Amino acid sequence: MEQEQKQVVSKEYSEHFLQLRAKGNWQMHMEGVTHLTSTLASPGVFARQNLLYLESIVLYHNTPAGFFVHRKNYNSYQIVFTLSGTGCLVYEGKEYRMTAGDCFLIDCRREHHYFTVGEEDWIHHGVQFNGHQMSAFFDYLVQLNAVVVALENTSKVNRIHEELASAASSKLASADIIINQLLTDLLGDIILCNQLTSDTQLSAKVAQICSFIDEHYAAIHSIDDIAENCFISKYYMCREFKRQTGKTVGSYLSERRMTAAKELLLHTDRNVSAIARDTGFEAENYFFFVFKKAEGLTPLQYRKQFKQLDPQ
Repeated sequence: MEQEQKQVVSKEYSEHFLQLRAKGNWQMHMEGVTHLTSTLASPGVFARQNLLYLESIVLYHNTPAGFFVHRKNYNSYQIVFTLSGTGCLVYEGKEYRMTAGDCFLIDCRREHHYFTVGEEDWIHHGVQFNGHQMSAFFDYLVQLNAVVVALENTSKVNRIHEELASAASSKLASADIIINQLLTDLLGDIILCNQLTSDTQLSAKVAQICSFIDEHYAAIHSIDDIAENCFISKYYMCREFKRQTGKTVGSYLSERRMTAAKELLLHTDRNVSAIARDTGFEAENYFFFVFKKAEGLTPLQYRKQFKQLDPQ
C-alpha cells in the first residue's frame, strides 16, 4: 500500500486532536491497556554518546477503543509496528491509518497524536530510542517521505523487537552494542521498504538515465543534455530520479565523475589537469575544490596515500 493511500481524512479525529493541543505537552488515556512485556532500558555513557540506544520498549501493546497518546517536545524517536487491529497517527498535519504490518517512525519533539480506531483492539510493538546520529538520519528519512511504511518481513521485525526487549533486560556488557545493531537493522528495513534504495526497483527510464550518465559523464555539460538524450522532460526527470534513487541528477553525475577521477589517480600517472579534463570537470581549480570537499584530501594527496595500498 502506497503512503498516499495510508493518509486518511477524518473531521472527527482532527477535531479531537485540536481539542488536545491546548492541554499541554503530554496526555494519554490508558484504561484497559495491557501488554506482554514493558522494559525501561539503561544505556551506558558510551552508548549515549556514540550509538543508537534504547530508552524503552513495549511488546504486544493491546490498546482498546479510547486509547490515545498526545505528545510534543519530547526528545526521543519512536517506532510503532502494528500487529493487528487499526491505529491512526496524526503527525505534521497529516493523518495515517495503520493496519497489520504497518510501521511509523517519528521524531517525538514534533507534535503527534496516535490512537486506536474502531472497536477492535489495536495491538502493536512500541520502541522509544535515540542516538547522536539520529537527527541527521531522520532528516534523510523525511526526504524519502518515510513516516508510515508497510514492512514486508513481519517475522523478522517481530524477532528484532523480541531481541531488543531481551537485550534491554540483559546484564551483559555487550547489550548496548547488540541494541545498536538491532536498531540499525530495523531502521534499514524501514528505508528499504520505501523502495528508494534498491537498483533492482528503478523504473526503466531512471535506469536509462543512470546508464547514460555512466557512459557519457565526461561529455555532459548540463542536466539538459541528459534530459534531451533520454527523451524526457527535465522537470519529470529530476523529480523521478530523486524519488527513486534518493539523489539529485547533478549529485549522481558528480559522484560518477569523482569515481572515474579516483580510478585514474590510482591506476595511471596522468597529471591532475588531464584527469580533471577527461572526467568532465570544467577547470582544474574546480576539480581540486570538489575533490577536497568530498575526500578531505587534494587529488595528489589521495594518489600518494592510496596508490601504495592499491594492489594493481
